[in-house]
Formats: sequence, structure tokens, C-alpha cells
Amino acid sequence: MTNFIEDELYRKILEVMPVACVDCVVINNGKFLLGQRTNKPAQGEWWLLGGRIFKGETLEQAARRKMRQEIGTDPQNLKFLTGKETIFPDSAQGPASHTVNFVFTCNVDPAMIRKDNQSVDLKWFSQINPSWDPYIKKMLGLAGCK
Repeated sequence: MTNFIEDELYRKILEVMPVACVDCVVINNGKFLLGQRTNKPAQGEWWLLGGRIFKGETLEQAARRKMRQEIGTDPQNLKFLTGKETIFPDSAQGPASHTVNFVFTCNVDPAMIRKDNQSVDLKWFSQINPSWDPYIKKMLGLAGCK
């Protein structure tokens, strides 16, 4: 699938409606993987990997596509965790961002990971940082991370 919305149209969409997204809690050997966000919203923060769902794409297909795009590998043991929303005062396109997130857990082989341009950095963590965004802490906690 190569569905892509031009920036001007996407800006208009963000002004009037929420966007459906997938997020993945990537786990391996008691650690979890986060990406330090390149773009707004939450620019510079450690965040779950994921992104927009394309029309005609199932939630699972979207999660698998985003993992291939963002870390270069297919997730293993992909399981639906929960649904949650995020609302930010900004976005990469300018208007406030409101996303409806379908969150999955999965495992990946760390040796197969390669970083793309969605994150400044990727890092494995073994503990939830109290200063992280409440959404991240909640999703990690639901996934059994400490």
C-alpha cells in the first residue's frame, strides 16, 4: 500500500477529526524498545513505535507495516493490547493532533533492528521512567513492563 495524504490535505484533516493509528510495545528478554521522536507531537520524547493506519489495511497489517518501516523487521507474537487516544496541542503539520491508538505488544530479534528516520534514536529500556508521558507509562504498564 502506498496511500499517502499530501501535507495540505492532512493539515485540514487534523483540524476536524482524529486519526486512527497503531502503536507497538516491543519487548525482548524483559526489556522494551522506544524511539526518541524526530517530529511533533512529542518531539524529542521516548515513544512507542507506530503510526497511521491506511484505508483498507487491518490493524494487524498496519502494525506489521509500521514495524518493518521503523525498525526494519517483522514483529513476532503480535497481540492486541488495548485502545487509547492521545491529544496534543501540535503536530508535524501544525494543527492540534488527536489520535485513536490501537496498541499491540510484540517481540523482535534485536539483531534484526535497523533505525529509520522516524526516530532520532532507538533504545532498549528495563524500567519505566516516571518523567515519561502518562500515555507511554500506561501502555508499558499494561504490557507488563516495570
